[in-house]
Amino acid sequence: DHRHELSNGVVTFVVEDHELPLVSISLMIRTGTYLDPTDKIGLASLTGSQMRAGGTSTMSAADLDDEAAFLAAQIGSRISATAGAANLNCLTKDLNACLDLFFDMLRNPGFDEDRLALAKSLAIQQMARRNDATASIEGREWSRLMRGGEHFSTRPRTRATAEAITRSDLVAFHRRYYHPGNFIFAVSGDVDTTAILAEL
Repeated sequence: DHRHELSNGVVTFVVEDHELPLVSISLMIRTGTYLDPTDKIGLASLTGSQMRAGGTSTMSAADLDDEAAFLAAQIGSRISATAGAANLNCLTKDLNACLDLFFDMLRNPGFDEDRLALAKSLAIQQMARRNDATASIEGREWSRLMRGGEHFSTRPRTRATAEAITRSDLVAFHRRYYHPGNFIFAVSGDVDTTAILAEL
């Protein structure tokens, strides 16, 4: 049976595959951009991306990037329409060190102010170019016709909504939705089931 439940109630699926010395860990989080406040459209997606890009409370953004690169680990975080996700891919021999980085990101995101400002600036630049291609206009209009203008997927992201988002908004969003009651883990690769469950 691949389904397990951790002592804190988190459902975890584990599939052992020892062919290669690699481990893949995926985390689904019960959150999504549908939870964006109407005056801060983009908050969820920024929270998801900046959890990875913004370092942690104990490690700068650049140091986290360097440490992940040194370990040849892929560590990611994002929030899409109806779910959040985080992932870790690494070599088996580095699993413990990589798990430390992964859980530091999940528990203690630093939300570096400079990285956040850059992300907001890029988002505003993308908004300025979103009418450069007719396919982009067509897609937005089709969604509006299908779901109406008040559906979360069709609410417009604007310069004002992007600029309204602050670091404290990201901190509050993370605190509200990133807890074990909202998690499901999936692990595959060169792991021992009992050992990885204990680590998680």
